[in-house]
Amino acid sequence: MKILGLVSIAALVALNSCATMNEDQCKTANWQEIGRNDGMQGLSSSLISSHSKACEKHGIKSDPAAYKLGYQNGVKTFCTAENGFEVGRSGRASAAECPAEMQSAFQAAWKKGRVEYDREQAAAAAAKPFGDCAVLRVIPTKLR
Repeated sequence: MKILGLVSIAALVALNSCATMNEDQCKTANWQEIGRNDGMQGLSSSLISSHSKACEKHGIKSDPAAYKLGYQNGVKTFCTAENGFEVGRSGRASAAECPAEMQSAFQAAWKKGRVEYDREQAAAAAAKPFGDCAVLRVIPTKLR
């Protein structure tokens, strides 16, 4: 149990010490483009804080205003209903802050995709062999 605790602590330290950007990236940063890319990937806009801290370690300032502008443009690409369905179907969650006018369609599509993902996971679990013989499990026809 102690070893597991030490491994967990080491993993947390390693994760916290990972910078989102290195010195070269900070020197050549196009903050609007970085924001756009983060938004297009459905990441949280709060990632600017991690980017800023990484660059501050190298004495380089970020441009939060440019990042925000880029993020607002990029997140519009991510927050479509079609993408919401695909994100849900892949089992992923989204940290994106979708614009108000896109939020409900994205969330509705994400929920439909997530239902499909849950059904696929239940079917895969039901088909798993148990020892040398397969076990048939009852799969509910309606998941949440």
